Order: sequence, then structure tokens, then C-alpha cells
Amino acid sequence: MKIAEKIGAYKKENNITILQTNRWNEILERNIVKGDKLGLSKDFIQKYFDAVHLESINRQNKVMNEQ
Repeated sequence: MKIAEKIGAYKKENNITILQTNRWNEILERNIVKGDKLGLSKDFIQKYFDAVHLESINRQNKVMNEQ
């Protein structure tokens, strides 16, 4: 999550929104394909990445709201 905090700081400095839906969808779809090749279900990959992404958003929000 230290990387998520660095990303949050970068986004804050450059006035970039935390959630970029198109980028998120690209990352998720790419990893669903990779997971499928490893025998992992789409549902598992989606739940896993959603959990990590949510925590990343929370960390980035914390950084964005620091003064």
C-alpha cells in the first residue's frame, strides 16, 4: 500500500482523479485473461482485484485529503 500512497501523492500533485474507470477496466480485463490461463476463475480474479483496488482508493483518498 506504500505504492498506492505514492500514486495518491502523484495524483494530488498533478490534479488527477483517484478513480479512472477506463484504466481500471483495462487492468481488470487484462488480469482476468491472465488468471484464466492459470486456471483461476473470473469471479475470483474480480473479487481479489476489487478488494485490492478498494484499499488502494482508501489510501489514495487519505493522501489526497492531507494538507
